Amino acid sequence: MKFCIGKIKFSINNILMILLFFGSICMVYINNILYKVMIVIYILFFLFYVIQRIEKISIATYGRWYSAFFIWTALSSFWVYEKINIEMLIVIAMATIATISLPHYITSYKDIIVIAKIILISTIILAAYIVSVIGLENISLERLNIDVINSNRFGIYLAYASGFCLYLADKEDKRFLLPLIPFFLLIIISGSKSGILLFIIIIGIYYVVNQKISFITIIKSLIIISITLFVIMWILKNVSWAYEILGERLFDFFNVLFNSATSVTGRSTTMREDMIEIGWNYFKKNPLWGYGLDNFKYIYGSLRGEITYAHNTYIEVLVDTGIIGFILYFYPRVYVGIKLMRRKDLFKEKEIVLALALLGGMFFADAVSVSINMIYEQCLMTLIYCVICGKIYAKYKC
Repeated sequence: MKFCIGKIKFSINNILMILLFFGSICMVYINNILYKVMIVIYILFFLFYVIQRIEKISIATYGRWYSAFFIWTALSSFWVYEKINIEMLIVIAMATIATISLPHYITSYKDIIVIAKIILISTIILAAYIVSVIGLENISLERLNIDVINSNRFGIYLAYASGFCLYLADKEDKRFLLPLIPFFLLIIISGSKSGILLFIIIIGIYYVVNQKISFITIIKSLIIISITLFVIMWILKNVSWAYEILGERLFDFFNVLFNSATSVTGRSTTMREDMIEIGWNYFKKNPLWGYGLDNFKYIYGSLRGEITYAHNTYIEVLVDTGIIGFILYFYPRVYVGIKLMRRKDLFKEKEIVLALALLGGMFFADAVSVSINMIYEQCLMTLIYCVICGKIYAKYKC
């Protein structure tokens, strides 16, 4: 079904994609009540879709695995360490519906383009909202104090959107590259180490894979990537405001990582290392079942006096849901990655290049953040699955 507002054409699918992606990227931080209303409307529309086409409904592989993960997290309430997080469980349930429903709306590369534009616009609106809340006059040469969203999460969203900028520039118009500069500056100002590293990873993978494979292009890619990294690191090291906001923390991170050094600004890195060590030790005590959804924070709190999540999806999933939950959550990602690497004949397709860049970025992002209860991340993973194993390139064997 399609309708028009002026010269702009809409379809029900477009409206649903706006509800899902704009809601999970932007509205969740602007107005949580309105966000929940948008997600409920999306779910109701899909249920109506199911009723109308009950014989044609199928659940894609990623949706089946994530559904199993949701069921396992729900069951973990029976052996929970402290208490189950009902709100998080509800969010995972909504994400499950998103992973089941999304493949029904993505049947061609045109759908990917529509979603890419929605994601880009949603991220720009989120960035504009954050700037407006803080106030231009308060954006000084110090790290932003963002209350509406975690600064690392903000940096990660900007990095993901940067990948869609490259894709849209290749598919439609080079002017889609313009947001890359403000995105890069906002990542620096946010002080997100994770965001700047993810930005580099996604753009680097996209650029390398997008080249025709030959000795000359490999050398050219290495030179361009090296120069780009040098420029970024030079800015973070020698531009005073960039160094004070992010550079000092990033270089401290490298010192802690490679030299086992510690510093005041490197506290977040040493704290994450401590979380990994504690999480791994507790996982070994109960490797099969885990301690229940969102219960790492109670284990960590009992030892360190600070109740907080693991800042690492791998550790969070291992501790909360054990090896069974870990397999249910990560196996489909590995499966899609293997399928992707076996389809090198399709690397010329921009959708495949985008999928590879996003997937590589998500494996890194999971090491520096927790994504199990983020609807947006699950939608991205479903989008990657649709590109690799869905109907877009159905003529190729998956």
